[in-house]
Amino acid sequence: MTSVYLFCAILGTTIVVISLFVGFLGLGGDGIDGGDVIDAPSDSVDAGAVHDGGAGFLRAFSFKSLSAGIAFFGLAGLAALELEASQGLAAGIATLCGAIAMWGVYRLMKLLVAFNYSGSLVRGSEIGAEGTVYLRIPGGRAGVGKATILQQGRTVEYEALTDSPDSLAPGVPIVVVKALSGSQLLVEPRK
Repeated sequence: MTSVYLFCAILGTTIVVISLFVGFLGLGGDGIDGGDVIDAPSDSVDAGAVHDGGAGFLRAFSFKSLSAGIAFFGLAGLAALELEASQGLAAGIATLCGAIAMWGVYRLMKLLVAFNYSGSLVRGSEIGAEGTVYLRIPGGRAGVGKATILQQGRTVEYEALTDSPDSLAPGVPIVVVKALSGSQLLVEPRK
């Protein structure tokens, strides 16, 4: 059994090292085996959280995670035999360590994909957003004021106009009715 653990340790470690080296050179591409990059549709990436649609268990079996699992299986098996554990106990320890390493690499890759979140505001997501008046907004679109709204999990400041006949004072709760341009919104008092 020692030769199986040694083979797994050498094979897994070699693949992991080559994979890291290729990645550092930028030659690896995105998701060489289709399992290392979590392909989430753009509407399911929400404020840095990646939703995997329930396929998380299967996505744990990627090339990188399997390589790490094989390497740790071999290393843990060798270490257990070196500490004079029985063959059965060594196999159990090796399997557990391999599974933990595989799951750990999967979780790390999932976390790294979450860091890839662009943070760009999606146009149109401001409609219906709630906020408050920051600088007085003259009534009847007579002038421009400023409002802060909560958009995609963060507070954003926009120039604002209102169709309301009365001016909106600072601190008045508002809701966005329409985006007039990239930086101007049409708001109304929140009821």
